[in-house]
Amino acid sequence: MTYSLIQRVQVKNFDTWLNPDLEGFAQMMRGQGVIAVSLHRGLEDRNSLAIRVQFADEATLHAFVAWYKVMIVEWPKQFPGAEQQALEWFLSEDVDSHTMTL
Repeated sequence: MTYSLIQRVQVKNFDTWLNPDLEGFAQMMRGQGVIAVSLHRGLEDRNSLAIRVQFADEATLHAFVAWYKVMIVEWPKQFPGAEQQALEWFLSEDVDSHTMTL
């Protein structure tokens, strides 16, 4: 059983928001207990994003959410252009029996 944070986010400029250091980003996410991340970009509004962050257990998901709420305020102070507005948060238990790779 895995758990996910699915978030709808609005950014000002996707190209300046996107972190080009994938290995550094991956290391930071692993350090927070993340096992997978997927990023989805809107077709009509390229600055409208959906982000899915997956965890091995519910406690790690909740710990990540607490950390993330602080970090989305702190990141723009360190990295201009990293501003984002969280429009929606959805915490979920993944339904493994209906998750497929076809």
